[in-house]
Amino acid sequence: MKSLFTIHAGEYLFGNQIESRFPKLITWIPSKDDGIDFLITNSENKKPLSIQIKYSRDFNWSHGNKTLKPLIKSTAWYSLNREKISNSKADYWVFVNYDGFHRSSDFIFVKPEKLLPIFNALGRNGNRIESYLLVTNSNKCYETRDLSKKEFPKLLSGELDGTSRDLTSYLERWDILEKHFK
Repeated sequence: MKSLFTIHAGEYLFGNQIESRFPKLITWIPSKDDGIDFLITNSENKKPLSIQIKYSRDFNWSHGNKTLKPLIKSTAWYSLNREKISNSKADYWVFVNYDGFHRSSDFIFVKPEKLLPIFNALGRNGNRIESYLLVTNSNKCYETRDLSKKEFPKLLSGELDGTSRDLTSYLERWDILEKHFK
């Protein structure tokens, strides 16, 4: 029997955050998958904001470097499609990194039109884009795919210029919703 209603874990985690942080907002879930996972409105059902959720569980505890694990809050692997990013109708894509060890989540909010320039700057020019998003215990967010074993600790310590990889400005941007619905 096919399920009538399912959402994936990332959507569930994001929805819970919306309900707890913004109890007056209303979340709508579409009946078909058209690239928008949530439509959020104010209590008058005005000022819609559309969200696409991408989710991955944390691989740090099972696959991460043992000496670097204490510095890392969560890591996640995303496999993205360039065409879907280009044609996205969502206002924001929210990447949800879930740390199963501590049972916590990190949320990275990025407008779809900003995603491709980020990946292009990192040399990800194909249709399939593989991305590793890492959040540190000091609340920094980096894209770490293709870093060598020597570069990885240097990025975390600040020795390696991670400007093109630094996504910290997108991390935990709940203020976007506050401003939108103000």
